[in-house]
Amino acid sequence: MDALYGAGTSKYIDLFSRPCEISEHRMQSQSLPSLKALQIFEAAARHRNFSRAAEELHISHGAVSKQIRALEAHFQTSLFQRTRQTVTLTPEGERLSRGLGAAFVQLREACRSIAPRQVINLKLPMSFGDRWFMRRLKTLEAATGLTFSITSCWQQQVDFAHEPFDLAIVYNPETPGSPLYEERLVCVASADYLNAAPNKAPEAILRRGPLIYPSRVQDDWGAFLEAQALTTEALGTRKIQMDSMSSAIQATLGHAGITVVDPLLVDEELKQGVLQLVTADAVLTGYHYALLEAPHMRGSSEAEQFRRWLTQALSESLPPETEISAEEAIQ
Repeated sequence: MDALYGAGTSKYIDLFSRPCEISEHRMQSQSLPSLKALQIFEAAARHRNFSRAAEELHISHGAVSKQIRALEAHFQTSLFQRTRQTVTLTPEGERLSRGLGAAFVQLREACRSIAPRQVINLKLPMSFGDRWFMRRLKTLEAATGLTFSITSCWQQQVDFAHEPFDLAIVYNPETPGSPLYEERLVCVASADYLNAAPNKAPEAILRRGPLIYPSRVQDDWGAFLEAQALTTEALGTRKIQMDSMSSAIQATLGHAGITVVDPLLVDEELKQGVLQLVTADAVLTGYHYALLEAPHMRGSSEAEQFRRWLTQALSESLPPETEISAEEAIQ
């Protein structure tokens, strides 16, 4: 035996202790790391960026790096490939990211489903929020007894899995969720602008201009004029480019020219007469406003209450002269 294993029993013990050491390592890699570390990894993997993960979770960049290193030590494998400018997931990181992404969605929804909803977090498109919704927020809360926390932003869509919202109104050419309202365009000018126009015929006003463009992305004027069998080139009208619908409305109120806008966003100004319709024609754009509910809000009394109020308020906001027949829609 000594000839085979060497003097004494030390080599015998070494040979048989190695499997035990490996087994202990395997048990460590199969145990669960901290939930905090997994949450930080999930955010870093989703953003492919440690700084953005830190911003989302309200922690430092260093804290993200520390937790990722701890996870890599726990699993004894690299989860990210790091360069000076970027981080990319390794194959092991990709597998972990896929599993954790789905798990955290379920975890958030489970927690939200039993959390008391004293305040409803609502996301809105910026122009809709600023020009229509915020004017009615107090009326909404008084009528329903609900309390809202409002986020109004340029981003038109919502990701309930990764954004902390209960409800969202989105603006989209599709009609997901519960369609609320179909966007239409009318041409408006200030009362003072129209009073000063020598020729008040609609085409004369359009030629006089200038045409105030509310967006660099969507050609609202092109859509409106196409329905009138006109083009900006044929009109030869001067153009003023603004960066938002709100700024285009403000420029129009300041008598700088004429613009196209959804009458919903200027309903108060139309009722007061400070803005007037250049033509009674209204044109559907194919875009809709729709109400979306986070999974934990589906079927809730709060969501149903809000939907009923919203539908009624929208129907009461449109001036009757802007109602549209089907043949006026943009095909």
